[in-house]
Amino acid sequence: MIGLCGAALWLMVVSLGFFLLSLWMVDTSKARNLFFVVAVAAVAPIAINILIIRSVLQLPNNTSGEQMAVRRSMHRRFLIVVGGEVAAFIIVNPVCAVMRHYEIIVPLDVLIVGIHFLPLAWIFQVPRYYLMGVLFCLVAALTLFVVPESMHFGRVRAWYVFPGLGSAPVAWVTAWANLWEAWKFVRISRTNSR
Repeated sequence: MIGLCGAALWLMVVSLGFFLLSLWMVDTSKARNLFFVVAVAAVAPIAINILIIRSVLQLPNNTSGEQMAVRRSMHRRFLIVVGGEVAAFIIVNPVCAVMRHYEIIVPLDVLIVGIHFLPLAWIFQVPRYYLMGVLFCLVAALTLFVVPESMHFGRVRAWYVFPGLGSAPVAWVTAWANLWEAWKFVRISRTNSR
């Protein structure tokens, strides 16, 4: 449950950051207004996430040695997937920069993130990560193949902001699903411990 909550917090904070950065770059009055509304509104879900993490940590730890071995194995596989993701960023971003195709860095990075969620869904046995990974890849593909390269949102090219604006809602819905599952676990655990 800590993993679900931690993933939810990471999804909320990172996607919020990219969403707000996208709005900031658009730099229109509507985008600035939405920036401040979203920034203020995001405080509540992040606080709720922290409260659920705290509740999970207060539950008794009944983890067996076998369960600890499974967790260590999952952690190793997680590190391998994240290492592959980081390696992909290290290769793709400089290649795009050397080729002077800066506009494709953001969509390709979202594609990399989407791909990395596919094995994580299997590792952590969280099926909704498959859907999130596919939707991230879809946002990246739509950016590259449907959104005209010359299109702008406000003052910035759409390819710089569309992936952040398009993938953030997917991340938020997934984060809320994680939190809902963790909260149900907390409620059941508290009821069973009485």
